[in-house]
Amino acid sequence: LLFHEGGDLKRAVKDYQKTIERNPDYPDVYVNLGNISWTRDRDFAEAVRWYGKALMRADGHYLARLNRAEARLHLGDFAGAEHDAIKALHVRSTSHGEALRALALLRLGNEKEAAKAARKAIALDPKLASLDDGAWREELRRL
Repeated sequence: LLFHEGGDLKRAVKDYQKTIERNPDYPDVYVNLGNISWTRDRDFAEAVRWYGKALMRADGHYLARLNRAEARLHLGDFAGAEHDAIKALHVRSTSHGEALRALALLRLGNEKEAAKAARKAIALDPKLASLDDGAWREELRRL
């Protein structure tokens, strides 16, 4: 973790792999490897794979579920993204989870449910009020 936070991601990956050799059941290591795949390499498929490994060890791991939902949005797996967002929301109700669900639903063509999820996200975090005027659709163009 020290190397990860310090920005030495190559060394962090090696450290995480050593940790997995010693304790393969520690889900946070897989989440961290997913985050590195995402941020350093922009490899969303690899990130989804690492988050999946974390979830095999801890199905209710909120961050793994939420991150995988977002990575799936980037990959165009909107049904998978919605599924992960819903499962994350069962663990913890957050504006981020609802916003991800709204984006997935919108991409799936379910504007009515997407609008409901966007309103829930706003209720949880009023700073997201721009979602209410339809600007949330602009978020999809950035994915």
